[in-house]
Amino acid sequence: MAAEMWIEKMVPLRRTKGKRLIGPGCGSDLAGEKWLADFMGRIQEQGEFPDFLGLHYYGPDGAAAIQYCEKMHCIYPEYPVVVSEIASISRTKKDVFAFTAQVANWMDQCPWIFEYAFFGCMAKVADDFVSPEAQLMNADGTLRLLMHKLMDEQPMTEL
Repeated sequence: MAAEMWIEKMVPLRRTKGKRLIGPGCGSDLAGEKWLADFMGRIQEQGEFPDFLGLHYYGPDGAAAIQYCEKMHCIYPEYPVVVSEIASISRTKKDVFAFTAQVANWMDQCPWIFEYAFFGCMAKVADDFVSPEAQLMNADGTLRLLMHKLMDEQPMTEL
């Protein structure tokens, strides 16, 4: 179904409007990897690949996040990577800042990461999965320290 929708809805954006397309971002688990492999196989039949590999990652370990990105890039090396969602699920502020600094600094230097976005720049927490410590915006719309560090520090430092 997703491959058919890709051909029907997404590919025309490239053909008629010259848009570059990011592939679907799946869960960073084996089920997500299997789903993505199936999707890529189905669209291969049509010859309508994405312009970018889309990734999502949630977990407590920055090294594991980097390993996941590297693994997916090895599987699909022809695509620059867009990490459209990433965040720590640790409930410890120090660990969240360490995760964010490690991953952001690595992605800033990685030649095949086209762009990335940390999850949580919203006034209301989406759910209980992502750590409240990873939230980038306060309820009143002001930016939290983590967001300021992401925007203003290159390389980003931990707490």
